[in-house]
Amino acid sequence: PLGPDAELWTLWWKSLPERNSGSAEGLLRLLDDPSAKLRLAAVRKLGSLALTETAPSLKRALQDAEPAVVVEACRALGGLRIPGTAPALIEALLNSNTTVQSSAVSALRLVTGKSLTTHEEWSTWWRESNR
Repeated sequence: PLGPDAELWTLWWKSLPERNSGSAEGLLRLLDDPSAKLRLAAVRKLGSLALTETAPSLKRALQDAEPAVVVEACRALGGLRIPGTAPALIEALLNSNTTVQSSAVSALRLVTGKSLTTHEEWSTWWRESNR
C-alpha cells in the first residue's frame, strides 16, 4: 500500500506504535521533519486518527511553510470539531494561499456550525461570542 516511496516508508517506520508506546508521538515528531512530504503524510495520518490530544500540534502545523501541510492541518482540525481551535483557524484565513483560506473556512464551519466566510467576519464573530 505504501508503494516505492522511500519517504512514506520512513514515515511508517518512525510512527509505528511499538516504537512510540502506542501513541501518536512518532507522528507528532514528524511535524518538525525537514521533508514537507513527511510532514504532510504525518498530518494526514493524525487527521485520520482524530485524537483530540493532537490539536495543539495540528494548530502549530497551520504555520507550516508548505501550503499542502496547512490545508491538511485545517482538515484535521475541522474533523476534531474542538471550538478552542477556532482562533488558530481564523488566523489561517490570513494565509496568502487561496486553498489554505478555503480549507480554513471549511474547518471553521465544521467546528462552529457558522456559515461565515472572511477573516473579518470570523474575527468579529469570535470576539463577540467570547465576551
